[in-house]
Amino acid sequence: MNNPIIDQINIIIETCKANIELNLIKTKMNLSLISEIKKEQPSKTTSEKLKSLYFENDYLHDFNKNAILLQSNLFALVKSINQIIDSLPSDKIKELLEKFNGTIAYESEDSSNMELNENKTGSGEVSDFEFNLIEEEIFSKTIEKKMEFDSNHPFFNNFGFKNKLVKYFEAIEDYEMCTKITNKKKAQN
Repeated sequence: MNNPIIDQINIIIETCKANIELNLIKTKMNLSLISEIKKEQPSKTTSEKLKSLYFENDYLHDFNKNAILLQSNLFALVKSINQIIDSLPSDKIKELLEKFNGTIAYESEDSSNMELNENKTGSGEVSDFEFNLIEEEIFSKTIEKKMEFDSNHPFFNNFGFKNKLVKYFEAIEDYEMCTKITNKKKAQN
């Protein structure tokens, strides 16, 4: 399943990787410059150049160390998210939504239309964490076009969710979907 949160985390991981590689190249260049400067006659200027290059290499080393730690933590986060999503069946999402004053009825796993009965009241409370999992699952199903974004959509009246959808489809340059989402929302108003 395509998960937009994991996609964003992977972009951050790849950005870290690219920065680390670039910093390693800069560090090697600096070491080469340091070798050349050490061959020169010692002076205040050469001393300042060496100091500056050593300082830059220390900074690049610290940056890389932190970037590697960040990558490691992000890999662990992706693994945790995948385990949570994999362990959360669709009926669990339904149950959690019932607690959140709504019900989702899944017709089938490949269904393109899911219904929401907004007037049912739930018992119990849904934590922010559980609600965010539900929202992400529904977001994934919506962008995969397994769930129609219409007046029956559980987040149809959620302005933030609609904007998130529009931004996603803009990012993948699916402007037709952006227009459909925007027009459906305007038609209801």
